[in-house]
Amino acid sequence: MRARPAPRSSNAALVAESEIATRVRRSLLVRAIAAMALPCAALFPLFRAGWLDATSFALTTLLLFAGATVFLGLSFARAAREIAAREGELKTAHDQAQREGAESRNLADQLARAQRIARVGSWEWNRAEDSLFCSSEA
Repeated sequence: MRARPAPRSSNAALVAESEIATRVRRSLLVRAIAAMALPCAALFPLFRAGWLDATSFALTTLLLFAGATVFLGLSFARAAREIAAREGELKTAHDQAQREGAESRNLADQLARAQRIARVGSWEWNRAEDSLFCSSEA
């Protein structure tokens, strides 16, 4: 009996997961750049116009950087929790697929043994692919 090809859904899931992880990293990088650049961009015109002296500019910028760092830390922590949860889901799905594959192989072995003992075979014709699958007893 020829074995049927295994489904390729796990590879597609891994590719999709990789794309999602890349998008999450890009999103976090954009947030980090924006959080660090915006305070300078907002305060520098005030400094140039003379409304802020150098000390006020530096302290305000540092304070805003500290706030941005806290914000980024929270964003990174949330993203890490989401990624960890998704990895757990994928591991569970992978383990279940492995168990189902083992059960399927076991059932195929039992069927082949029963056909050998009974000296009865089986066959299946796939019209779409014009292919014929036969057991060794057929």
